[in-house]
Amino acid sequence: MDIVITDWALQSYLDLLNDFTEAEYREILRPNAELLMIYPDHPKFGIGKFWGPCKSKS
Repeated sequence: MDIVITDWALQSYLDLLNDFTEAEYREILRPNAELLMIYPDHPKFGIGKFWGPCKSKS
């Protein structure tokens, strides 16, 4: 599988780093995003609110 990182994806990633602390990113967001590599084979994907809406701190 080829992975293509678009300008939009890179900018979205950089925006996340502005909206969350580094600890929140490394301890919560990143591990959950990495679960996509094994989708749908993880119990978290069965939780209805797992991918719910996010609220900005600003």
